[in-house]
Amino acid sequence: SPFVPFLLYCYHMQNVSIRQAQETEYALVTAFYSSVGEVVVPAKDEIILIANINQKIVGAIRLCREEGILVRRTLNVLPEHQKQGIGSRLFLAMDAIIGGETCYHLPYAHLQKYYESLGLRTISPSELPPHVHERFLTYSKSFSVIAMRSN
Repeated sequence: SPFVPFLLYCYHMQNVSIRQAQETEYALVTAFYSSVGEVVVPAKDEIILIANINQKIVGAIRLCREEGILVRRTLNVLPEHQKQGIGSRLFLAMDAIIGGETCYHLPYAHLQKYYESLGLRTISPSELPPHVHERFLTYSKSFSVIAMRSN
């Protein structure tokens, strides 16, 4: 079961609605991530927020509790819907769920200023919890990523 109660969170921005994906929609979420080149198989205990336009997923973000630590993962918006504030609204909607709890994030390095504008701060990889640090090292072999956290 999710680590927060099911959230009937809906934020309307023009024709975009943002809400929590239900477990019955996880196959659609997996297909969305596949369409943007990500391999994601949602776990039952994670929270996924989706952005919809006309019943089509155009963006998503995940929140996982791993070894007791919150990790924000895999924020993506379809290329044709980027630069319209959808990613920022997904991110901030997830912030409302996270509340004041510390949460880690491993974004691409070129997005550092973007995430700082949303309230994250860059930290040394050595400040990451061990299992997140291991992921950082794995990602760093293929991508330029940075370590960030909220609170």
